[in-house]
Amino acid sequence: MAADAGRADACRARSVALAEVVARSDALVVAKVLSSVRRAPRYRGRTATMLITARITTVIAGTARVTQVLKLSHSEPMPVHRRGGKTYCPMWEGSGIEFSLKPGTAYYFVLDGRRLRRAVRTKNAKKLKAAWASRHWSQAAAARFSRASVVVRATVVKAKGGSKYHWTTVRPLRVFKNTSHQTFHKAFDVAQYGSSRALKPGTHTLYLEPYGRTRHWRLLGGSPALGASHHQRTPPANAP
Repeated sequence: MAADAGRADACRARSVALAEVVARSDALVVAKVLSSVRRAPRYRGRTATMLITARITTVIAGTARVTQVLKLSHSEPMPVHRRGGKTYCPMWEGSGIEFSLKPGTAYYFVLDGRRLRRAVRTKNAKKLKAAWASRHWSQAAAARFSRASVVVRATVVKAKGGSKYHWTTVRPLRVFKNTSHQTFHKAFDVAQYGSSRALKPGTHTLYLEPYGRTRHWRLLGGSPALGASHHQRTPPANAP
């Protein structure tokens, strides 16, 4: 009995909290499972692996593309529990749902490259979305985050000028939120009203809204007052 209790304590000590999983991941998407296959356990039967194919339907954050088909893997110590007189270690990282994903069903996927770190049913995603959002508050303003369609951390490349609208080319460094069908891998232009102050050189968190019916983007509210925050100056080229 003491051995069982010690083993259970060790399992709990190795569990990974949702906030930690989110902090170590690079994308959050909604995806519909196309297939899921469980490999035979390896490493003396102690590790289970799932191979999952899914199609992205919504990109919440990260640089994935809508309609992209993902081929993912998820591995953990065996998903076991107590049966009869034996105590089995519970999942260390996931919730257990990763080993019972149903084809044709949509889930929130927390991704780290091609690895699935956590899957959550869409109806149970409140804590997951809160954890993902809280990860960014050191570089984003919460109220503006919820209003914007796209939130990116970006560096100003050059000011292009304009009359009614002033255009600035920026280079994205990190995508915090993306509810559009557009990806942000390369430099792109953002608009603001010509009467507002220009974006300062350096790095900003930008809150963007669609501009007209085209693929252009405008700062939230049309100016840096609402559309930019957390400015960081670019250090001089000869800085240590």
